[in-house]
Amino acid sequence: GIVLSMSTPLRIGTVGAGFIAGVVAAAVRDSASAVNAAVASRSRGSADALAAAYAIPHVFDTWQELVASDTVDAVYVAT
Repeated sequence: GIVLSMSTPLRIGTVGAGFIAGVVAAAVRDSASAVNAAVASRSRGSADALAAAYAIPHVFDTWQELVASDTVDAVYVAT
């Protein structure tokens, strides 16, 4: 299982790369307890752009790949 502590930020994965995903990514970026870890979108160009804008290290082509990865602790669905 996942063990989190106050010293370990929650790694957020976002499904979708539109306007709301950007709002969420900005809030996560400004949080002391979470980090933007991954993004997935049907549009790779949109996902790449969101990743570049918010320094998101992992980009996936499908939500299934994001969910199956070990790079996230929680997923926000922004579609």
